[in-house]
Amino acid sequence: MRIPSILRTVLAFITLGLFASGAQAASAVISDFHGSYEARLVALESATPGGPTYTAFYGRMELTVTASKTANTAAVSGTLLTRAGKKYPFKTTVALGTGGSTADQRNVGLVPLRGAAGVFLVNFSLSIDTAGVVTVRGENFNPGDANAIFFSENSLRFATFTGKGESIPAWLGNYTLAFINPSPSGATVPAGAGFATLSVAKTGVLTYKGKTGDGAIITGNAKPTASGNYGFFATPAGYAVGGYISGIINLATPGLQEEPAVWNKVAKTADKTYSAGFSTVVDVLVRPWFVPSKGAYPFPAALGLGSSKNFQVTFSPTGLSDGDYSANLPTTLRITQLGVIQAVSGGAGSPPANVTKPWNALWNVKLNPLTGAFSGMQVLTHLNGTKTVTRKAPVEGVMMVADALSSEPFAYGQYLVTPKAAGSKQVSGLVTFVGPLQENVSVATAGNYTVKVRVDLAEMVGTT
Repeated sequence: MRIPSILRTVLAFITLGLFASGAQAASAVISDFHGSYEARLVALESATPGGPTYTAFYGRMELTVTASKTANTAAVSGTLLTRAGKKYPFKTTVALGTGGSTADQRNVGLVPLRGAAGVFLVNFSLSIDTAGVVTVRGENFNPGDANAIFFSENSLRFATFTGKGESIPAWLGNYTLAFINPSPSGATVPAGAGFATLSVAKTGVLTYKGKTGDGAIITGNAKPTASGNYGFFATPAGYAVGGYISGIINLATPGLQEEPAVWNKVAKTADKTYSAGFSTVVDVLVRPWFVPSKGAYPFPAALGLGSSKNFQVTFSPTGLSDGDYSANLPTTLRITQLGVIQAVSGGAGSPPANVTKPWNALWNVKLNPLTGAFSGMQVLTHLNGTKTVTRKAPVEGVMMVADALSSEPFAYGQYLVTPKAAGSKQVSGLVTFVGPLQENVSVATAGNYTVKVRVDLAEMVGTT
């Protein structure tokens, strides 16, 4: 095998660019760098040979620095993970750099090139500064992997919380998360919202569980920084090697996150949804979820969303443009005291408003008050000749506790449906719940009443 001609040039570039950094800050000791870190890696790529370049997600590096107060160097153990699904465990050391403000390792070589002593197919250099910023620059020419010159775009230094006394994160609790607004979008990218429920333990460890916009399960956990940042990287269930969703969220400042998440699906013929694959970025929206006390109404009363309040439900046209489903789809919903997200009314030909039984046969969705997630089924019907065909579309998502209920969605989710055309594969559409809230008169006035009639007024009415 020939050694790539660029390899030696790249190594020189890595060394010079990383360590010839000029004036340094105040001197540190090697034990200042003790701890765990994660760096997000990107690569410069071009859509066409010689065309304009852009940064594309490449992978991530996890590393732990173990230092003592007496040693001059610190041990480093970690893993380089690429977007192609390759993992490269490594062990090395770092030493104080010039000026004493960084801990550096000039070159780590992985995957030796057979027959070429001292030459490696994967090389990188790293530097850690006293603020916890990890700088990585490297290259990968290992066959079968994602070949590129890569570098760190951002990094995290993890904090330790004991879970006792004052060593508990201020953002302890539960959250709901939605992946929305894919860009690019279109027929080849799921329109449905991905979602997850989040839980932060007293030790700061984040546990998440949800689905991507095409219905693939994601689970995982992440460590915190002192400021509430978490990096997540998940391989959705059933995805081919190289599929992932990755990003950074901050739970100390919930809401629309600064950076979108990167979502990549590799082509896989056997997949039931989007088998051609896609690559897109999605906005990340995070909101706190306040778990109600036992036996309490499942949605926070502060929102004013009582069981007699109607709100609107909207469906994107994805997978629904091949017929008229106005008789099946609800347009108005409410949440019952038991957490049932009940259909109230719909379009032309749909069941009468507030008539529960026929609506329950079409829309059966329930909220989990402990997590904020909802799930259930939407039934769609169409005629095939004289025969009525029934399809069931799973509906899932999360509620988002907004600052105020308005025309902005306060729930995001997805429905999965297979279009009518023969040979069609399942597609994902977007479902949202939106305000404004309206009183459901039938529900609000339901019950038993005692009526008192003034005799004098009754007599007056009788004489007119």
